[in-house]
Amino acid sequence: MTSEPVKVLAITSSAAAVTLEIEVGDRKLFVSFHGPAVVANGWQPYDQPAAAAYVPKGRSVLHVVEGAGGVLLVSGSTHT
Repeated sequence: MTSEPVKVLAITSSAAAVTLEIEVGDRKLFVSFHGPAVVANGWQPYDQPAAAAYVPKGRSVLHVVEGAGGVLLVSGSTHT
């Protein structure tokens, strides 16, 4: 098993959301938590007006984990 370098490229946050952009080797992924206010606005992650809730992919291609306090969105990796 080989380890690849992990680099946090960006973290954006607000009271309603937080998004991390992460690079693992030559792949990039996004992890984002959307609180109730962001979930309720009905916008796609790529259309979110708040920078902290922005993910450059549609909800249908993200891994989605719903909970009582909001939604966790995780993108599959894309090559940089």
